Amino acid sequence: MLPLLTVVLGKSRNGVVALSGESVVDIKVDPTNATSGIRVNTDGTVDKQVAASYSQIDSATDWVIPNHLANTSYEVRITSVVWNQSGDGETFSPEWAVAGTWKAVTADAEWGIVQAVVGIKDVTFTLEIRQGSGATIDTASYTLNADVAAL
Repeated sequence: MLPLLTVVLGKSRNGVVALSGESVVDIKVDPTNATSGIRVNTDGTVDKQVAASYSQIDSATDWVIPNHLANTSYEVRITSVVWNQSGDGETFSPEWAVAGTWKAVTADAEWGIVQAVVGIKDVTFTLEIRQGSGATIDTASYTLNADVAAL
């Protein structure tokens, strides 16, 4: 009974998995590109990207706590991708793994968007994490918004 309870609480043998979700927004004035993204780091932390700058979302809800328990047995994927506004195209840049595909966290996992012309690119997706080929341990919703405004 204890292993079932452990999975339900988002705990694993290698730490507590806790995703917080986030809305990441970058607004620029033309001709500057707007960029926003989310990065799951191999060190157990989660960063948001606004323009060229990365910052940790929340140390209390990194993807694994304590961070030193991060290892390559964990896998992540994004699902439920909804392009709310497609701006200059419905593409992630970079896209670490195709939506719906589990991939081991052997490198930093990053999904970002870039809006290069006047307009708005806005996408919402669910980030999932699991250990090995097991069940999903935790999920959270993320929204990326890149907006290039006219002068």
